[in-house]
Amino acid sequence: MYSVQYTERAARSIKKLPRDVQIRILDSIDELAKNPSAHMKRLKGERDVPIFSHRTGEYRVLFTLNNAQLVILVLNAGRTQSGRSQRSKPKVCDCGKPAGYL
Repeated sequence: MYSVQYTERAARSIKKLPRDVQIRILDSIDELAKNPSAHMKRLKGERDVPIFSHRTGEYRVLFTLNNAQLVILVLNAGRTQSGRSQRSKPKVCDCGKPAGYL
């Protein structure tokens, strides 16, 4: 089983969430520590250390994985883009440019 560590940012992000969501995310991270490869998705991009994502409902946990030391470092937690309210699309005129461009 992996041990779990939290960055300050991750701890602050989780503390800001409603209590029931905090419990759900922390339980989910405990399950992740038992078998991380079954519950993770690697994020795209070139980085020195790969960053992984784990979803819990409409919330996402970002973390790194150190297989040599069996450590999961939680970087951040918060709502997914689909969990946020839909923002209205900017108005576009017939020419394809944003309204007010001319």
